[in-house]
Amino acid sequence: MKRYKKMEKKRIAAALFLLILGAALYIGLRQEKDVKVIFVSKTQDNIDFWNSLVEGAQMAADEYGAEYEWMAPVQEKDVDRQKELIREAIEKAPDVIALAPVDEKEILPEAKKIKEEGITLVLIDSRLSEDIADCAVSTDNYAAGQELGEYALSICSPEEKIGIVSHVKGSSTAKEREKGVQMVLEEDGREIVQTVYGESNYSIAYDETKKMLEAHPEITVIVGTNEYATVGAARLIKDMGLKGKVKIVGFDNSKEEIQMLESGVIEGLVIQRAFDMGYLGIKLGIETEKGEKQEANVDSGCKLVTRETIYTKENQKLLFPVHTGDD
Repeated sequence: MKRYKKMEKKRIAAALFLLILGAALYIGLRQEKDVKVIFVSKTQDNIDFWNSLVEGAQMAADEYGAEYEWMAPVQEKDVDRQKELIREAIEKAPDVIALAPVDEKEILPEAKKIKEEGITLVLIDSRLSEDIADCAVSTDNYAAGQELGEYALSICSPEEKIGIVSHVKGSSTAKEREKGVQMVLEEDGREIVQTVYGESNYSIAYDETKKMLEAHPEITVIVGTNEYATVGAARLIKDMGLKGKVKIVGFDNSKEEIQMLESGVIEGLVIQRAFDMGYLGIKLGIETEKGEKQEANVDSGCKLVTRETIYTKENQKLLFPVHTGDD
């Protein structure tokens, strides 16, 4: 009888242990699934770069079972609207806010409010003027600008003049890419004739490029700093029949850019890994919130693709990425 009671006690103890273990595992899983993430990006505009980046962010959120919401102003230059969205995001009390700031200085006060509320802050694509984020994922934009500047020099003679069509003045990505290009040109004894801003708008980039060429017809190489700038400038060159006379180099890999690269309107493109950037940004934000130690700054990578290298197997995968849940 005593032996039976002893065994019964052991069974009860084992059952209680399993019950407690199961409850702990359940709570742990609930905590993982209940991580709330809001991503405030730069624009709702339907361009390939942002579509791919947002797709990557969504995939990471799905894989981690996070409660996820994406918010963005309609236009990239709308600083005030992004400020409003950040305040709205803070009011929703998420665990993580991922942010792609449209302006490194103007958005800083709102970003500081995120930190004041004890919310994990991860920057995606762009930086702030102060290092306040828990972690950041982006292209090394300065190095990417250098690479594009070096390629621009390789396709023009010492006498040829270079202009820049940038995107949004005050954006960290624009500033860093411009600096990278400028550094390479200065080392070669060149100067940038003029820099204009397309406000991340195809039509404005087109018009600003036209004004720049009218004021400086000696420019024969144009550097575009994002998809809008590159496409706007390239459309003008195509419309004016200046293909081959004015060479375009730029950023990103929209379908239109790839077509113009193949046809010779564009000479080369720095391709960012937008999907990886979005995926890593959300992944690192969630893991940081869980207390896992992460790198403060992660380079999501980029690569220069030219007309000569467009058809390599590796570059075809980069230009036409296919993403699945198994990636």
